This record gives sequence, C-alpha cells and structure tokens, in this order.
Amino acid sequence: RAIQDLNQAIKLDPKDALAVFNRGLTFKAMGDAKLAIADYDTAIKLDPKNALAYFNRGIAFRENNDPEHAVADFSQAIRLDPKNGLAYFNRGLAYYERRELERAIPDFDQAIRANPNYAPAYYGRGLAHYDKRDFDPAIQDLNQAINIRPSYTVAFNIRGLSYAGKGDIDRAIQDFDQAIRIDPKFAVAYNNRGEAYQTKREHDRAIADFEQAIKFNPAYDVAYFNRGMAFRDRREFDLAIQDFTQAIRLDPKNALAFNNRGFSYRNKGEPDRAIADFDQAIKLNATYAPAYYNRGLAFADKRDFDKAIQNFDQSIRISPTVAAVWLDRGLAFRDKREFDRAVQDFDQAIRLDPKLAVAYDNRGLAYHEKKSYDRAIQDFDQAIRLDPKFAVAYNDRGLAKGAKGQTEAAIGDFD
Repeated sequence: RAIQDLNQAIKLDPKDALAVFNRGLTFKAMGDAKLAIADYDTAIKLDPKNALAYFNRGIAFRENNDPEHAVADFSQAIRLDPKNGLAYFNRGLAYYERRELERAIPDFDQAIRANPNYAPAYYGRGLAHYDKRDFDPAIQDLNQAINIRPSYTVAFNIRGLSYAGKGDIDRAIQDFDQAIRIDPKFAVAYNNRGEAYQTKREHDRAIADFEQAIKFNPAYDVAYFNRGMAFRDRREFDLAIQDFTQAIRLDPKNALAFNNRGFSYRNKGEPDRAIADFDQAIKLNATYAPAYYNRGLAFADKRDFDKAIQNFDQSIRISPTVAAVWLDRGLAFRDKREFDRAVQDFDQAIRLDPKLAVAYDNRGLAYHEKKSYDRAIQDFDQAIRLDPKFAVAYNDRGLAKGAKGQTEAAIGDFD
C-alpha cells in the first residue's frame, strides 16, 4: 500500500524528490536493493545536496555487495554532512570489505568520536585490528563494545579469536562459551571453540563442537574440514576422509581439504588415491608447498624415489626452511644410495632444527654406509643425547661399533 501511495504521489509530481527518496526507503525495507538504488539515483538527481540519499544509496550498495560504489556515496554524504558518524562507520565497513584496513580504522575512529557509546564502531575497529593481527588493540576495542552491549555475541567471538591469536587458548574458550550462552545456535562460535580445543589436543571436545556447528549449519564446509582434521589427528582416517570429502563437495576449490584427504589416504596405505588428491591440491594452488611434500612422500612409499625427489625439490623451492622436507629428501637420496647428497640434506635439516634427533640418526646411517664409522657414532651419540629413549639410535650405534670391531660396546647398545 505504501508503494502504491508513493507511486501516486510521484505520478502527480515527478520532481518530488522526497517522495522518490521515501519510495527508495520502502523498497529497501522490502529487501529490494536494486529498486531502492534506482530511486535514490533519481532523488539525488532531483536534489544533489541530499546527504541522506547518498547515505542510503551507500547502504544499498553495500548490501548489494558493491563496496566500491558504497565508499563513493558515503564519502559524498560526509562531504555534505561532516558530522554524520554513521556515514563514517559505514564507509569504514565498506573499506573493510575491500580489505583496505588502514583506511577503515580512521573511519571507525571518526564514528567513535561522533558517538563514543556506539558499540558497533568499536566492534568494527576491533575486527580490523584482528585482521591485521594486532590482537591487543583488537581486544581493547572489543572490551569496549562488550561493556556497552553485554550481549554482543559476535564481539565475544572475535575477542575469543584475538585471545587465541595471542596463544591464550583458555581465555579464548571462555569467550566462545559466552557467545554460545547468548546464542546457543551460533555455529561459528562452536567451530571456533572446537579449533581451540583442537589446539589443546582435546580431540573429543573439539569433535563435539564441530558436530554442533554442523548441526546448526549443515553447509558449513569449514566445520567439516576441522572435524576431519580432528579425526585425522586421532588417526581415524576413514572418518577423516568422509569429512574432507564433504568439505570438498561444499567447496570444490579447497586445496587444504584435498591435501589432508590425500594425507589420510596415504596413511591408509593408498598412495595412488593420495597422489590424485595432492595433484588436485597443487592444481588449485601451485605454490602450496605441503602438497608437493606430501606427494613426494607418497611417491617414496611407491619406491619411486626420482619423483619423490622432484616433489621435495619443489617444496623446498617454495618453502626452504622446513627441516622435515630436507630430512625426507635425504632419505630418498639415501635409498638411491647417493650418500653424499643424503648427508648434505641431513646437514641442512640439522641446521634448521638442531634438536631433530632423527636427522642425526639418519646422517649417522649415511656415514655408516660410507664406512665413516666414527662420524656415524658421533651422530648416533647426539641423537641419543637429544632423545635418550630413541631405541633405533642405540641399535644403529651398536651396528656401527660392531663394524669397528667393538663387540662388547655394541652388545651394550643392543641391550
């Protein structure tokens, strides 16, 4: 009925800017952003100094996923009405949506100056600080938002993520708890609390939270992925594969899900299916070093050491500071009986991680193969110093001592 009345008013006076503007507001309230924008366009042509028309058109552009035009309209609204705190706030949100965090934060500042009790402005600024990984300022802003609005569910959620970012997992869980108390169907908070429990290696509690997240949002691909990771960490690979498969159905471009499903297939002894998943992960993200590494491991499982080394090479080119990749390439060279190259890779693994006992043990084995028994024993000694319960290193040292004719000392290590 309101639209009919406004249509009649506009028919009687097509230059009635207020009637056109009000019809735009009505279309907006009805959820039709495109028709609202068309009326705001006309209202602005009829009255170019109407700050509210620019402001409301900016809102409609934001809701229509067009932050670029929204920024332009909020900027014009601010030029016409420099004290419009809501225009600064909404321009800040539009900048945030464009990932221009450095421009968003000053707009939230201005919104707060205009209204120091406007909780969403503190929340918006806190969110921008969180995305910049500036966790302390984020927490300060979210504290203020919560002080003003104690039932601000999303503020508790982002503050929890900020505490998690600082490594304070217990305080993060407290905030996710509170978010869930306020909104027991808040799927994102269940997921985030699950991730926090997963960090604490409390897999059962993590899985229970991911299940709740999925219950309240059955299309929540991240929750399926996270539950798959929890099952993977518990070595329940069949359940992990089911969850990664569902995550992929919901988001076919999720390279992480392909990589971790491949990891699960490999641990089930299915290297070919694993390789197919690593292939897909790499197709989706050609610079995803872990997928090359995992594909290299799968080729090594198949005793195809040349292809394994090619994949380890690519992983190292992308991310040269991961000790495990150097270690496994060294193992592939050792299996090819290229002991000098194996030693070089074990050297680098040790440089990157001087406490990696298994790297010393494997370098010792390479020296043993080169008949450099003294150097081998030195490496086995170091492996045992780092891990006194490393039974394999005692055995390997015993073999090296035996090769030197030190029979009694060898027997001591075997014992």
